[in-house]
Amino acid sequence: MYLYDLTSTKNTSLIVYHHIGLGDIVICNGMVNYISTLADTLYLAVDKKFENQAEYLYSENLNVKIISDIPSGINDLSNFVETFASENDLNILKIGWDAYSNRFLNPPFYKAFYKQLKLPYKYSYKFFEQPTYSDSENMLTRHLIDVYKIKPQKKIKLIHNEASDKIYSLNLDTNNGIFVTKDSDIFNNIFLYRDIAKKVNEIHCINSSFIHFIDRIETDADLYYHNVRGSKLRLKKNWKVINYES
Repeated sequence: MYLYDLTSTKNTSLIVYHHIGLGDIVICNGMVNYISTLADTLYLAVDKKFENQAEYLYSENLNVKIISDIPSGINDLSNFVETFASENDLNILKIGWDAYSNRFLNPPFYKAFYKQLKLPYKYSYKFFEQPTYSDSENMLTRHLIDVYKIKPQKKIKLIHNEASDKIYSLNLDTNNGIFVTKDSDIFNNIFLYRDIAKKVNEIHCINSSFIHFIDRIETDADLYYHNVRGSKLRLKKNWKVINYES
């Protein structure tokens, strides 16, 4: 039932079961898009709470189908995935989970997924794709500019300081700033922030799914990584790192 490499995936339908956080969805998007060129149909298992965002992200890849459920434990969809596989006579490409794949999990973890499949990590960027610009991106931009009363003649900052566990206080002047937060996100979809990311002057991020998203899209903004969570990241773009005392 379980596969751990790409040797048996060509011209077949299968389930891809990688880690199920939103950041994992961003990091593994390039991998999934690449594998989808080898398989007939690829079923991607995701956490139910990220289903809509995953559906949007892969909406133009006709070889990828999203399947989702509520995790039975912490980040655990094993029972759901195994049942779906059994009912549909599918194998499961399991990435980054058990004793086999854990031997690849040397820091940084996000490169380990690609190492397991013997794929270059640059595929995470090369094959990262999201849908063509939509009206929703423009709607979100207008909404955020209005909500935060942004003055376009001043330097505009896009600030993401909200993790799954808490909101972090960052060392920066938040004047004329737009926050990436549930309170002002009318679509609950980080992939719709592409338009606003192109229009701001600075982007400030903590270690989260959002920084990995920004690292994969086009923007001329000055980039700042606020290392408030004690996490060293190896990013592609030229980020200025702001460290904090623990």
